[in-house]
Amino acid sequence: FEGRILVVENDFACCDSTITNPVIRFPYEAFFDEDNTLWIADFLEGLLKISADESRQIFPQGLPNTTNVQNMSAERNVVAVAPGGAGPTTSDMFSRDGVLSFIDEWWNNYHEFNYPILGDSAFLSVYSAAVDPYTDAIYYGSWTGGLAEFSNGIFTIYNENNSIFEDVEGDPGSVRISGLAFDRFGNLWMTSFGSPKPIVVKKADGTWQSFAAAGIDDYGLTQIIIDDYDQKWMTIPKSNNQGILVFGTDENYNNAVYKVLKSGEGSGNLPTNEVLCLAKDLEGEIWAGTAQGVVVFYCPSSVLTQQGCDAQQIIVMQNGVAGYLLETERVNTIAVDGGNRKWVGTNNGVFLLSPDGTRQIAYYTVDNSPLLSNNITAIAINHQTGEVFIGTSKGLVSIRGEATAGEPKHSQVLVFPNPVRENYEGPIAIKGLAHNANVKITDATGMLFFETTAFGGQAVWDGRNYNGEKAKTGVYLIFTSNEDGSSTNVTKVMIIN
Repeated sequence: FEGRILVVENDFACCDSTITNPVIRFPYEAFFDEDNTLWIADFLEGLLKISADESRQIFPQGLPNTTNVQNMSAERNVVAVAPGGAGPTTSDMFSRDGVLSFIDEWWNNYHEFNYPILGDSAFLSVYSAAVDPYTDAIYYGSWTGGLAEFSNGIFTIYNENNSIFEDVEGDPGSVRISGLAFDRFGNLWMTSFGSPKPIVVKKADGTWQSFAAAGIDDYGLTQIIIDDYDQKWMTIPKSNNQGILVFGTDENYNNAVYKVLKSGEGSGNLPTNEVLCLAKDLEGEIWAGTAQGVVVFYCPSSVLTQQGCDAQQIIVMQNGVAGYLLETERVNTIAVDGGNRKWVGTNNGVFLLSPDGTRQIAYYTVDNSPLLSNNITAIAINHQTGEVFIGTSKGLVSIRGEATAGEPKHSQVLVFPNPVRENYEGPIAIKGLAHNANVKITDATGMLFFETTAFGGQAVWDGRNYNGEKAKTGVYLIFTSNEDGSSTNVTKVMIIN
């Protein structure tokens, strides 16, 4: 009952009373405590408390209203979340969770109850998300209702009636947008799962164009990423897991070229054709997560040439034995931080790997971290703050990472906290640095106390020297320089012990 609580006494189907209150919007569960206070779990308002003396919201707005996380995107200090849309057999899950965004440290929940257009247009089961890096817009892809653009507080829905999208074959009226990615020209590229022309672009000038998908048995495409050569890489989860489709055109979007990458030397060299995710790192290399670990395409510039580009598995040593990186893991998602490190989500937790993947920096599970589940569904990184958002099968958590996006030169260098108080034991962050800057920390006399290298645009110091000795009270100077010395900076931090 929307806005009402029906109280049933002694498990009999007769009503003792119906409780109405302005704070009740969409109750899911409720109970009375020993003081006869009514506690309500409300879908729209969070945790509510209703008693004879007061009616108020306990659990504040600004938190995710769902534990489901299918896909995430982070740009411009904004994180967008698609709660989920398709089951293991690509069937519709009919999810009504809406969509989410994280802006200015605040979670915003958008759904058919506060934006009726999402319900009116059957924009359900949201599968993909992309934050526009060039405008204030956020885009979401539905497994039923097409594409939603959210800008200036307004949703605009694009479907088969007002755009170039075509229905899923055999499912009239259904437009499934399963992948979203922006290129460097501000064009939004999409995969339209199951339609005859499943590769679609909404250009920065507002015009649209769609393309067939040559080389695969049907039209099933999901995730899409774009490499440094403007080539589109897409996963093919349907049709017995056909691997990866790579698509390219000339600058006028003519003369389309396609290639399917799959198992077999000379054909892509994938360890399995079951490819679950893709990511481009800061060196332009393409990382693919499969049902049998991670592979890397080191030569994406050659992928559509006659020479081609085969994937390589990374060899790592474990207990003195050589093996392939995460070869026993299903890799569901890969994200790259500002230090070019790889955050790899699996069914058994999150692995943080060195830039080349040969060294494991950290391994997070429910046993050693706040993760809600070891089943990782999505990872997105806010490169402005370094915060790593991790979606699990039981909800979303975040970790304040060490790496942020670095620029060629220093910009508004900030040390936090500053001053560092005597009871503070956490990391000291130095932000706004040039990419991978060298960082030297000295005492007031100029004596070198510590030296490190930034992860992207941020360095982290634990307040100790090389011997683990804590810095004494005083002012410490922080000298930073980019790799060629063309951009330098000096700042200070006050230590109190």
